[in-house]
Amino acid sequence: MSIRHWLLATVVAAALLPTTLLQAAAQQTGTVQGTVVDATTARPLPNAQVFITGTQLGTLTNAQGRFQIVNVPAGQQNVRVNLIGYTEETRSVNVTAGQAAGVTFRIQETALELQEIVVTGVAGATTRAKLPFTVDKVNADALPVPAVDAGSAIQGKVVGATVISGSGRPGSAPSIMLRGPTSINAQGRSQEPLYIVDGVILGASIVDIDANDIESIEVVKGAAAASLYGSRASNGVIQITTRSGRALGSDMTRYTFRTEYGVNQLAGGINIAQNHPYRLNASGTRFVTSGGVEFDWLEEAIRASNAYPATASSVARQPTLNGANIWNTFQDQPWPGGTYDHIGTFFRPGDFSLSQLSVEGRSGGTNYLASFNNTLQQGVMTGLNGFNRSSFRLNLDQGVRDNLQLSARTFYSTSTQDGQIADGGGPLFTLTRMPAGVPLTTRDSLGNVINVPDITGENQNPLYVLQNSDRADDRERFLGGANLRFSPIIWVDLDANLSYDRSNVNRHQFNFKGFRTARPSSTLNQGYVYRDGWLNEAINGSVTSTFRRSLGALNTRTQLRYLYEAEHYDYTRASGTNLAVEGVTSLTAAREQRITRSETQDIRSEGYYLITNLDFADRYILDALVRRDGSSLFGANERWQTYYRGAAAWRVSEEPFWAGLGDAISEFKLRYSLGTAGGRPRFNAQYETFTVVDGVVNPQNLGNANLKPEFVVEQEMGIDATLMNRIGLTLTYAHSEARDQILRVPLAGYTGFVQQWQNAGTLESNTWEASIEAPLVRRDNFSWSTRLLFDRTRQTITELNVPEYQYGFPQQGLTAVFFAREGEPLGRFYGARWATGCSDLPSGLQSDCAAGAFQQNDEGYLVYVGQGNSWRDGIRNNLWGTAGPTVRGTPLMWGTPIVAQDEDGNTLLPLGSTMPDFNFSLANTINWRGFSLYGLVDATMGVNVYNLPRHWSYFERYSADQDQAGRDEETKKPIGYHSALYRQLEPPNSHFVEDGSFVKLREVSVRYRFGPEQLANVPVLGGLGGVGLSLVGRNLLTWTDYSGFDPEVGFAGGDVGSAAIARFDGFNYPNFRSFTAAVEITF
Repeated sequence: MSIRHWLLATVVAAALLPTTLLQAAAQQTGTVQGTVVDATTARPLPNAQVFITGTQLGTLTNAQGRFQIVNVPAGQQNVRVNLIGYTEETRSVNVTAGQAAGVTFRIQETALELQEIVVTGVAGATTRAKLPFTVDKVNADALPVPAVDAGSAIQGKVVGATVISGSGRPGSAPSIMLRGPTSINAQGRSQEPLYIVDGVILGASIVDIDANDIESIEVVKGAAAASLYGSRASNGVIQITTRSGRALGSDMTRYTFRTEYGVNQLAGGINIAQNHPYRLNASGTRFVTSGGVEFDWLEEAIRASNAYPATASSVARQPTLNGANIWNTFQDQPWPGGTYDHIGTFFRPGDFSLSQLSVEGRSGGTNYLASFNNTLQQGVMTGLNGFNRSSFRLNLDQGVRDNLQLSARTFYSTSTQDGQIADGGGPLFTLTRMPAGVPLTTRDSLGNVINVPDITGENQNPLYVLQNSDRADDRERFLGGANLRFSPIIWVDLDANLSYDRSNVNRHQFNFKGFRTARPSSTLNQGYVYRDGWLNEAINGSVTSTFRRSLGALNTRTQLRYLYEAEHYDYTRASGTNLAVEGVTSLTAAREQRITRSETQDIRSEGYYLITNLDFADRYILDALVRRDGSSLFGANERWQTYYRGAAAWRVSEEPFWAGLGDAISEFKLRYSLGTAGGRPRFNAQYETFTVVDGVVNPQNLGNANLKPEFVVEQEMGIDATLMNRIGLTLTYAHSEARDQILRVPLAGYTGFVQQWQNAGTLESNTWEASIEAPLVRRDNFSWSTRLLFDRTRQTITELNVPEYQYGFPQQGLTAVFFAREGEPLGRFYGARWATGCSDLPSGLQSDCAAGAFQQNDEGYLVYVGQGNSWRDGIRNNLWGTAGPTVRGTPLMWGTPIVAQDEDGNTLLPLGSTMPDFNFSLANTINWRGFSLYGLVDATMGVNVYNLPRHWSYFERYSADQDQAGRDEETKKPIGYHSALYRQLEPPNSHFVEDGSFVKLREVSVRYRFGPEQLANVPVLGGLGGVGLSLVGRNLLTWTDYSGFDPEVGFAGGDVGSAAIARFDGFNYPNFRSFTAAVEITF
């Protein structure tokens, strides 16, 4: 018998063993009943959780605050009540067989967060006040603004969670990181946390999961708390629980219809040059060629478009510079006929809607939810449809017998998304290179928008691509899970769980025969068809035994689990060009460049763990865990890994000596946790791989049978406190070491292979987190609560067992912007920095600099001016274009910036950091009678963004930076000055590094709810449970100094694996705002 079969048998036997003694040990039972009321007002409290400690027996109070728990074993029992916003209270009652024991709870209002119950990372449901580590929880009440996807729902609501929408493309998933990345190189993997939805471990993106059905989201941020999830939890865990009717009162059914409709709008913008550097005729109405021929720019663009494809005679005439060369030409000429708003033409408002119809109920031993949701997000780009998703969910819990419960969860969604052609380049790239004096909507004689408005370059009209490309991504998603719980005796549970996640993605692109491009394209001009798709499947099964015992003041809970996971990935791609028949989108119509590719991956994992929790006198808490994981992703010699956790908490405020401080500090807890978790290698990292080019097989990756998962060790310590029974405070410090970093190591030529994946480094992190939650005002008809979150993370490569190297992500000029070397802060990026002081010059020029031959100009750059001159004298003394001393083999041009070097002569210098100094958010909720006002401000401070669109636009002189009209002759700069700043693209340079700090008004909601008593006498509406009217805003305002569309940018791919690290603006679809109105009806 294999080890996993022994483990499975052990888990089952451990749970079933007590049943052999069940009849002999069976106890007679009675009933516990009573009420729960507010201690101050005596108001009955509905929906309070009341349960018998150490058992699964419990219920919710009804609208009158009453409860009844049946089948309670006779004898002394502890009854506990939990209600968010109130203190937890436990009473001891004596239960007599066949009789009812009564108890009344009078509980006090308190801070909300420490009374929340969490289930993630622990052996069973536990209040946060008794956790020895941090688990954050976001309840549905904290989500008054429904998110478009479940991942975005925690943005600004969980301390230490970074949520970055690197692309605003409708339907795109955000990048989420918890306490920073744990991998230096995440190529082929992810820096994302492990996602679990209703017990289903996801095998694909969270983007398909609708947020409207969320009941709560629990977030485990580090290894100190995530050890329970082993080798998949180095990046933390996010567990989403959806509604199932269990929060309703007994014998209650609720129907909800909610619809929200509004508009998307572009929130930011970019500045395009409004002037040009070309010669005009005497009247300023026409351009002039070098041969003196006058012409109209727009007429030339139309003529060239009419004659597509270009011939020698149809090539547009070219203007000549207004000066003799780039040093006496200034970009200050107005466009004949004025300029046009290309941003306003390219972007347009789009529709936005969210709709939901649901029914949920609770009756006897059954509770359920059925819901249908639709999301439409057109986005803001003209010619695109955006994103449309429809989903259906069915959740069911059924008590088969008193000791047998079945839960089932199903979810299905289907969606369509376009806009891929406009994300990360393409039309957004050429938009930054359009001449302001040419209307992009102008059409040629064939009815097409003019192909190349920029007759001096090769930049295609971005509107043509949007209007004539057919590209769509279709997705289907199914989640299903079932859990069977059998409680043979009151203190033992046996759970069997099986879940399935299936994700299908099919993408297609079609370009018709005759599709135009700026330059001849053998791929697109004669027609192009592309199709690809992939299937992700994940099957997870587990068997769990849970034991709960109360021995006087000691409460214990122990859990033993065996898990099995199977993942399957299948990818197919095919494309072809030169279509045989016009309008046929089939791949068989392609006659040339037929390319096919396929890939299959199968992963098997299994594991088991033992966890125990001890709670003595509600004040001393201990937690211990050990887990063994085996995976086919690990090298053949390292198939099994061990993870562990030890944690303790001391609720000091429960000590007798604290009694005098209870009114001022009603809760004070110290906690410490040491835990471990892992990060799995990419699928092919352990194997030898080869490439085939023109029939030649080339070795690529050398296999590694000793490859281990990354091993993260985290220590977390902190304080949880409640002041004056109202203000909740948490302070956490976490230190982690991500050891055995999986790095791609270049190999010597004699090995015959290019690279090998090796465990070769350590990444160290330090995180501070703080939160304050306070009900500032709480009265019968008015309340005001606030929540403030703050976090900062610093990460350093502390060990590297291979030679240092550079890495980045696949974008021109950005493949080698980070350094991997010992002592290097993660996120620091490098390039050419422009000199700002004498110390930035070679030592031989520093004395001349001190004597005044170099000066700092109005942009802060050190420039060569020569003795006796000022940087202001360029035009007055005709100095532009004159040469100065030679530096690194090249003469310095007068007045232009100089590349800096350090004392060792290095010119590859730090430019900034993509990791912020700190993040904070502030949320406020005000309720007055039926009105509710909510607002969330989210901020990231001290982060740098590389503005690639601004850099690229310098090449064609279309950046507003290059406009010189209106400047005086002392500050006016020739086009040669900006050409020097452009400096090609490799490496990046400091002129285009900007402060990406921002403060965002992320969410706003104004709502009024009409209650049943207000609707009673209204025709048609009488009898409804309530009607809510809302005005909702998302991403409304951004305060920033960043000059691009939006500072919230980044690349999700490449070596870094997350937009939260690669904060480089790369022509991605900009984030936009939305304004909507919503109606919600319940009955």
